[in-house]
Amino acid sequence: MDPIARIRETKTARDDAAEAFHTAIADAVRALVPVETVAAESGYHRNHVGRIARERGVPDARTLRRKTGHEDPS
Repeated sequence: MDPIARIRETKTARDDAAEAFHTAIADAVRALVPVETVAAESGYHRNHVGRIARERGVPDARTLRRKTGHEDPS
């Protein structure tokens, strides 16, 4: 295989994997998994997890809890 073609192919695979990874992160936040847990499992800082989720249309955690009735009683 041509070395340049191999670079292009692996770059595309990397980009596809990163998109799938970020979608999984956003889905976890949407499912009300605590951001700290998602951050620990993903290896990202919690602020980065929040940014990834917001970029994919997930509201912040407080809004999600309010909308789903999981508001903290305290």
